[in-house]
Amino acid sequence: MSKTIAYSLRPDLAFYVSMGALTILTHREKIEAKNILIHSCGYVGEEDKKEGESNLIKDGGIKTLDLAPDNAILGWGKIAEIKEYDNQTFAYDKERHWAHMSFQSFKSENAMMGVPVYGYVLIDVFYLQLPVIGIGGQRIHGEIWEAETPFDALCFNKAIKETRVIAAKDLF
Repeated sequence: MSKTIAYSLRPDLAFYVSMGALTILTHREKIEAKNILIHSCGYVGEEDKKEGESNLIKDGGIKTLDLAPDNAILGWGKIAEIKEYDNQTFAYDKERHWAHMSFQSFKSENAMMGVPVYGYVLIDVFYLQLPVIGIGGQRIHGEIWEAETPFDALCFNKAIKETRVIAAKDLF
């Protein structure tokens, strides 16, 4: 299985994931893959953008927003496993995903009532020193997708084969 998928997140979250701060991504779909690209989509609106950029500067400690551009692949990781969550396993993994709430609250808040929630467990996460920009402009936060055009495939391949990376494990 050598399939690669992309997970779109607002730029601040994409930056944190590509730096290895979050090692489990949650989603309602289970798509078998070997690698997952961390894609930075745009913000939803001006308030969302202000909050995200403030998070990056204040909490992320970055000096320039160029490190988390919109519509770019910021990093990638290998998928160790995809697990289906229940109340107990979701609570156990709370430090590895961004949801510090009960499983039921998470499902309700994210319109996932009545559907399974999967955790994509990442290992060997890499931050690209030069992001692959100009890809996925129509993507939205929380979307998982595959390369659909030759340009997408080229960008996916470039990100996976990029040698100018920083291993997230070396950052902390």
